[in-house]
Amino acid sequence: MKSKLAYLYLFLFFLSVLGTACFGFQRTAVNKNTSSQYNPKSTALHPKFRVFHDNNSRSKLYIKLYTKELKFTTLNKERVNKSVVKLHYTLKPSYRTIDILDSATVFLNIRKQKNQTNIVTFLEIPRPLAENYLIEVKLYDVFGNKSSVTFVNVDNADNNNRQNYLIKRFSDDKPFFSGWVNAGEKIKFENNQADKNLRVQYYKPDPKMPSPPFSENPNNYTLPKADTTWLLPNTTTSAFTPDSLGIYNISGSSNKEKGLFLSCYDEYYPEFKTSKQLAEGLRYLVSDEDYLKIKRAKNIKLAVDNFWLKAGGSTAKAKELIKIWYNRANYSNYYFSSRTEGWKSDRGMIYMMFGPPQTVNTTDGAERWTYTNNQNIAPIYFLFLKNEKSGFANDYTLKHELMYRTYWFEAVDSWRAGKVYYYKQ
Repeated sequence: MKSKLAYLYLFLFFLSVLGTACFGFQRTAVNKNTSSQYNPKSTALHPKFRVFHDNNSRSKLYIKLYTKELKFTTLNKERVNKSVVKLHYTLKPSYRTIDILDSATVFLNIRKQKNQTNIVTFLEIPRPLAENYLIEVKLYDVFGNKSSVTFVNVDNADNNNRQNYLIKRFSDDKPFFSGWVNAGEKIKFENNQADKNLRVQYYKPDPKMPSPPFSENPNNYTLPKADTTWLLPNTTTSAFTPDSLGIYNISGSSNKEKGLFLSCYDEYYPEFKTSKQLAEGLRYLVSDEDYLKIKRAKNIKLAVDNFWLKAGGSTAKAKELIKIWYNRANYSNYYFSSRTEGWKSDRGMIYMMFGPPQTVNTTDGAERWTYTNNQNIAPIYFLFLKNEKSGFANDYTLKHELMYRTYWFEAVDSWRAGKVYYYKQ
């Protein structure tokens, strides 16, 4: 294979690039444990990535790094306060294969800037003929001796999928790295569509909670008919402000399952801030009757506090339970947001009740989560299948099993008794 060197554009920072060639096919492990992507404590670096198909021959891999996670030092030849990050990417046909399509290594030399919280940059990478492929990105903070590994799925099936659109903040022209925006935030687009107008479709939010994992009714979802449709001029300056909570589909096609799907949430998302949100976050732990009592209480915040005080038995224990429970809820929103809030998704439901999985085996279109137990009891497996009919790449449906009933109520009873639930303990 001909050597390919990635091109890197780093805004407002100094850059040096060293490329390593990929010759022929290389053999690597197929069965990857990707659980670190859902466990914030498992890695010191938490980069974000976004793929944009700029044209038919290349794609841009946007990268966001947080400066507080990087080691800056003046102990270098230039005697400037900087960080050096080594980035190595590998293009693979899928999770199942051990072949490599392309690879390269670059070094990011990042100078410390005042009041800077993150950096945004991108690599130009070749666009293989394969319909779908995978980018494995390895980052290494040279001075801080910290690393991370991230897998980025690439949809190359046609020219009107989500990765042919790039959402940017109107205020600073920076791309969004999530599949959602906060209500009232003005956004604009880059795309490679030739259409004069883009079609925007709006769908009201789905209010349903997911069924418990042992339910006979799995949480299948098919995109309904749009509630509202309008046209948006397709220009470089086109912009609009999502002001209604729900789903927006932006597309140059009449196919409702194509284009970019974007969820719009409240101003505080992904965090739980209001009394109403804190009460709703108890849905997995209380009956429908008890939830309505809390929801209709004159002082909802006091009702929520009383629930945790009763569970914990003391103020200190209640605070501990609240911190861990709502941290899990926040991380569920951060990791699993799609057509609905992350905590209301199947993966978010399991994440909140059981915590981060010890193992995540990812394949094309599926994730299998494993929870192990220190007492030599058989592990629990949860299988999540990608929902191809929702329009969202991050939407997965749990395969329900009756055997989960025992584990589910064991977890509910543990939380209500004031004990944080971990299956492994």
